[in-house]
Amino acid sequence: MFSPTLLSSNKLKQLRKLKQKKYRKQTNYILGEGFRLFEAALNASRIAIKELLISEDFRKSAQGKFVLDVAEKRNIAVFITDESKMKAISEDVTPPGILFVVEKKTTNQISLLDLEDNIILYLEKISEPGNLGTIIRSACWFGVDTIILSPECVDPWNPKSVRASAGAIFETNIYTDVNFLWLKKIFKKKKYQFIATVVSDGTPLYKWSIALKSILFLGQEASGLSKEIIKHADVLINIPGFGNVESLNLSVAVGIILYETTRTSDDV
Repeated sequence: MFSPTLLSSNKLKQLRKLKQKKYRKQTNYILGEGFRLFEAALNASRIAIKELLISEDFRKSAQGKFVLDVAEKRNIAVFITDESKMKAISEDVTPPGILFVVEKKTTNQISLLDLEDNIILYLEKISEPGNLGTIIRSACWFGVDTIILSPECVDPWNPKSVRASAGAIFETNIYTDVNFLWLKKIFKKKKYQFIATVVSDGTPLYKWSIALKSILFLGQEASGLSKEIIKHADVLINIPGFGNVESLNLSVAVGIILYETTRTSDDV
């Protein structure tokens, strides 16, 4: 009968290190948490589950039995531990009882040279991991498969981003550390339209129709897009507001823009 291995001190240290961006980049491994995220990882083609960590209580549950059955069939290493050690790794005050390590496929910037998606998302200087994860989730929902991040963006594989994405990050092509001027040189030659989102003084979203091949640019939560990107944009768009609030939450704005973008792109 398949039996988990007791978590050692060395393995505990390794798992805790995956909360560090440097170690994630070095190993190409990331940490996921929770049964639903585990299910999403199981069905994803861009990543592979390498290890599992479960608690004693989770092991006894129906979900735990399912996880152990999957692990045996797929030859995934399983470690078991108590609640105190689980809390040392978990992002939650009350850990869900299951953590897992996945190996993600790397995305090489050179492959952007061959990219021909109709709609691409470029995010500049996003600093909140939860916001980034929610944006990735929204993009996946609306069928946007490619997200490009500026060098100053938070790591998309941060545990908080992974969790906020609800597994959508496993189904998305994500390119990190992509300089805007390099991007401009490549995609202007491909005849992509550059659309910059601004708080005001742009074309209202409801009056705008997207071009066949477009890159949507969205900027930092506090200050928006840089002047450099706005200067080189072909079109500026904004979401008109009617209340007494300075601006929308970034992830909410992305959802609205992607809804309108994908809705109207069917008519292009």
